Amino acid sequence: MSRSSDKSPTLGSWWAEVDVEKINSNSWLNPKFKWTRAVKAIALLEHIGSADAVALLKEIAGGHPLAQPTREAHQALQRAVVKTESR
Repeated sequence: MSRSSDKSPTLGSWWAEVDVEKINSNSWLNPKFKWTRAVKAIALLEHIGSADAVALLKEIAGGHPLAQPTREAHQALQRAVVKTESR
């Protein structure tokens, strides 16, 4: 059996693997972190309440039905309708 068929890492890759793990573990790469930012943006759009903000909420609400930002945008739109009806 030859050494070239071994699956051991090359001499210089051991340090790179550690750096790649650090990059992959950053919270900004985590989809849940991105969703948290999206939900905060949705709350801000709801607070603003302008026609443009509502248009953006409608666009976000058109996303995947199981995604948290989509559900939050739907709820924000429902609350916006209740606010406009009570005025």
